[in-house]
Amino acid sequence: MMATGNFTPGAAVFGNPSGPWGGDYSMVEIRLQFDGYDGLGGRAEGRDAAGGQIFALDLAQIAAAVPCFTATSLIATGQGGVPVSELVPGARVITRDNGMQELLWVGRRRFGWQALGLNPLLRPVRIAAGALGQGLPERDMLVSPNHRFLTCLPGGGESGERLTMARDLVGLDGITLHPAAQVDYWQLLFAHHELVLADGAWSESFLPTEASLAALESDSRDAVTRALPGLAAPDHPGAVAVRPLAEVGSAA
Repeated sequence: MMATGNFTPGAAVFGNPSGPWGGDYSMVEIRLQFDGYDGLGGRAEGRDAAGGQIFALDLAQIAAAVPCFTATSLIATGQGGVPVSELVPGARVITRDNGMQELLWVGRRRFGWQALGLNPLLRPVRIAAGALGQGLPERDMLVSPNHRFLTCLPGGGESGERLTMARDLVGLDGITLHPAAQVDYWQLLFAHHELVLADGAWSESFLPTEASLAALESDSRDAVTRALPGLAAPDHPGAVAVRPLAEVGSAA
């Protein structure tokens, strides 16, 4: 199954023209080739006016690139729960492993109906209050489909803890894809990858990997590298996830 869409330079589809396709403004079409009807497997291709391939990415790579909260998610701070849209760098946020940590950067990315219509991997997931078990989250919440929550999976080592994408929880009671004409996604960066309390549930902060950085707009990418200057060093070992990542397509 294939979906195609015209591309306008500057439009947000997966990232931006300086993202996965390396600043090539000759791209006029994006093709999504799905392995099946669930939108979980396949590849994305960017093509020029002559039909030549400019880039090709596995959809699993794209799935991992935009993990985010939405504006009304309440984040636990030293001053209580604060909507993520009201947080600013310097705020002290409660983390699971390292107590209060200073927020270094807050990112925001808007996707309109064209991007959401073309790319199902951008469409938000609605998690109803209590759907994660033990009364969590404490209220309904919307997150990007690639945002990860702390889960406990069989065979997951001593603790069994894994970070599982929201999209892989869809189908559980109270967890659904949410139709939206537009969505704003928000990202929180700390000195290290952290688990923060969002609406009472532990979920991840921004993990600056090659894929997630490529998915940012250029000004946001510059802001992240200013906040963490070591990322630009050629010998930087890369960001380390706070917990093992569950495989894409796995279920908690």
